[in-house]
Amino acid sequence: MPTDATIIVTENDTGNRITMCGILEEAGYRVIGLARGGDALEMIRKIPFDAVITDIRLPDAGGLEILRQAREVNPDTAVIIMTGYATVETAIEAVNRGAYAYFVKPVNPDEIKTTLANALKQQRLSLENKRLVQSVQGANQLLVKANEGLHNEIIERRQAEEALRESEARYRGLVNNVRLGIFRSTPGATGRFLAVNPAMEEITGYSREELLQMHVSDIYVHPEERETTLEEITSAKGKVTRELNFRKKKGSEIVVSDTKTAVRGSNGEILYFDGILEDITERKRIEQELIEKTREVVRANQLKSEFLAQMSHELRTPLNVIIGFSELMIDEVPGKINEEQRQSLNDVLDNARRLLDLINDVLDLSRIESGKTELKLGNIALTEVVESLARTMMPILTPREQSLAVEIEDRLPPVLADEAKLKQVLLNLVDNASKFTPDGGKLKIKALREGDYCRVSVIDNGIGLKKEDQERIFDPFCQLDNPLARGERGTGLGLPLVKQIVESYGGQIWLESEYGKGSRFTFSLPLSASS
Repeated sequence: MPTDATIIVTENDTGNRITMCGILEEAGYRVIGLARGGDALEMIRKIPFDAVITDIRLPDAGGLEILRQAREVNPDTAVIIMTGYATVETAIEAVNRGAYAYFVKPVNPDEIKTTLANALKQQRLSLENKRLVQSVQGANQLLVKANEGLHNEIIERRQAEEALRESEARYRGLVNNVRLGIFRSTPGATGRFLAVNPAMEEITGYSREELLQMHVSDIYVHPEERETTLEEITSAKGKVTRELNFRKKKGSEIVVSDTKTAVRGSNGEILYFDGILEDITERKRIEQELIEKTREVVRANQLKSEFLAQMSHELRTPLNVIIGFSELMIDEVPGKINEEQRQSLNDVLDNARRLLDLINDVLDLSRIESGKTELKLGNIALTEVVESLARTMMPILTPREQSLAVEIEDRLPPVLADEAKLKQVLLNLVDNASKFTPDGGKLKIKALREGDYCRVSVIDNGIGLKKEDQERIFDPFCQLDNPLARGERGTGLGLPLVKQIVESYGGQIWLESEYGKGSRFTFSLPLSASS
């Protein structure tokens, strides 16, 4: 095995790239592993190389572009294409552009080493052949000149024949190496296989000789699907892909993706079908498992929301009784109380109200999650809502010497929203901003139009949030450390509730924050259709 060959491997998947480079280095090659197509394009113009192995799909420059430029640098370069998403069209395009071979991932290590060795051997033979041709041309220069016309014709024919042989060999290698079943069949109701590749033997369990003696419909679990496929091919202008159930030689059933293309003669009559067969049994099993797991998760979440809603209803009644009797006793309706009793009753009342707020938030959140909240959508003048909110918040902000500025774009159209829910969103966001802003701080509500939406931001110059806190700020019951808590402690449901409300009418909410400098919560609202 030669050890002086340099191979460029381009694969954006780190694991696949490391594995491929290791296989080739172990085989004695010098290997340059790259993750980006742009890096590969730069490398092939900088250093001498012998072959390129590249994924056809890369983030910046695709495998076909690498193939083109590599062969511009050296037309004898052996380029091997890999892909995880194979189609006959991309395979044929790669071969037509000069790819030596075409593999579907995952690639068999022995196959890639054998193919690469053959490619390099052919490359060396091609170079040697060119050197021999040049030597003969030099030695017989006078003869060449005398018979220029005949000589050129012979060379062109030889080159054409060689190109044809190489193209046929590459195409044969492509068909034989891919893990997709490739076949040709007659167009009849049952159909007969005319040609199959080795992968068809592996997928069906039948040998090539057995398949060529069979009707295509023999491997259908439901033979009537063959007729349906024929009808679809005719109506779909000659090409159709279907998922079918096939029966293997030993009786087991598999699910396949079957793509057929009708090849027609000059009179429009279908001559034969060319097809690709992929065994997707495992993929379908995983898909079904995911569907079932998703159903289980959705049902469990629904049961949780229903339980929380029921529990919240059951707790609100006794809490309201506690709050009501506490207020009556503080007002001394039943009789006089002393200062110590008043303080104790105030503590009971404060904690009962806090618990009631928590229960109301849980109830609101569970209603939204279970889809039982009915939004009363209407055309809302945002300016009026914001100004009303600012007045509502003043008793809270004034003792803290915090200011609340309002900056709304002129002639902002009405938004489509539930007014009560919108007020709840703004109230929670402004209250949250106030809690994380020191006394004397500045808050702002800003709104502007952006396309068919209105973007509303609540901005503060407070202490901001750490990166790790930003990632969980919308999680239910999330309680962040706040050095400015002022003895207050929230329910941990305000921001999750805001997020659920915003998303319930198709909006989005996001956070921008820098620790020590403040935060900006922004959410989008659809504008009224009349806008």
